[in-house]
Amino acid sequence: MNAYTHSHDLVEKQRSMSPSYRKFRYATLYAYRIIGVLLVIVPVILLFVDLSILTWFFLGAIPFGGVLAYRSYHQLQQETWVENHLSQTQMHNNQIRYSQWNPHTKMNEENQFEWSQIQTVYYGKYMIDRLNAYVHQAPSGQQTMPVIHLVYQQNMKDRVHSVPFYEEQDAEAWIERLASTGKLKFTTIHTDGYIPEAELLRKLRMDRDQEAFSYTEQLSHQHDMYLERVEERVEADDYDELTEEEEEELLALMRAEDEQERRDSSTRNVGLGWLIFVLQWGVAYFMGRAAESGSIESEQWLMPSIIIMMGCALFYILVKRLMWKHMLFYAGGTLLNFLGTSILLGGSDETTVIGQMNLSLSGSAILCAVLVWIPYILIYPLRAGRDGRRQDESISLSHS
Repeated sequence: MNAYTHSHDLVEKQRSMSPSYRKFRYATLYAYRIIGVLLVIVPVILLFVDLSILTWFFLGAIPFGGVLAYRSYHQLQQETWVENHLSQTQMHNNQIRYSQWNPHTKMNEENQFEWSQIQTVYYGKYMIDRLNAYVHQAPSGQQTMPVIHLVYQQNMKDRVHSVPFYEEQDAEAWIERLASTGKLKFTTIHTDGYIPEAELLRKLRMDRDQEAFSYTEQLSHQHDMYLERVEERVEADDYDELTEEEEEELLALMRAEDEQERRDSSTRNVGLGWLIFVLQWGVAYFMGRAAESGSIESEQWLMPSIIIMMGCALFYILVKRLMWKHMLFYAGGTLLNFLGTSILLGGSDETTVIGQMNLSLSGSAILCAVLVWIPYILIYPLRAGRDGRRQDESISLSHS
């Protein structure tokens, strides 16, 4: 009998939700799905039944309803799948076996390794949502629970397998058994949800606060004391200077963030889209004169709204690099533009025909602010393909 042999096996299995909580959870997701579908269908029906300003405004609820319906449906599918595919880890006398499902690839990995292959046993914490769904009388909301990361070597490759726990005493039983390896370490790395194996292994190894410990039957107290020591070191700034490799990584990260900020600036990518705001002054001028001459009615919202939406589509086509921020940029810019035209073009007096026309333009700009997503979702796929081809062409030219 070797040093790792014990009289019984330990098994930690991913738990299913309690029946009562599962019913409540599924009923909630179904309700969200129904509400989302109604938010999509009802405005469309009203569009054919009663074409009014209120109906035009309700059309803005369609994207919110679509997102709500999709996310609730996707969440229900995901949680149902997890309930039917539970991972588990077994600790035998001299071997650890596990069956682990990947929630992203929907693939199952079954593997086993010997105790002698273990390099490090990390004890840390992970975040779990709705612990009360799995543990009776547990607090609701997000909670921090123990997790053990087993770093081992297999086929000349370093690997890591994580064992999350729902009870403190279960984690302590595993650490008590694994203490005979002499490879226990605390880690400050907190995990949240599924993390790819390579990324988790890298984070554990780069944890500058990891600390070896020996189990003394007071694991919770030991871990609390460890966290206090880490906090003291942070407050005292008791760390060595960054290594050359860490400095290079930090500089590369800062350059990447600067580049991303530059590329994500909506104002720097407007380009020819600024012409639309110039044209809006012409629209306000000619529509005011047309209303004054009696060619069009001054108190209307349909024609100004159609013009604003056509300008929105043209704006998305003309900008250098279309981003979601341009929806907000166009909606806010259009409203400010027509408010400015009503003042500077002599149409701020609502008792005049031109004033009523400018008021209609400003009101239509407010109504259309909730509809700028419609041309966006139609034009963005076309722009994304065109911008991608341009980028490929520039890369090929730079290599030639």
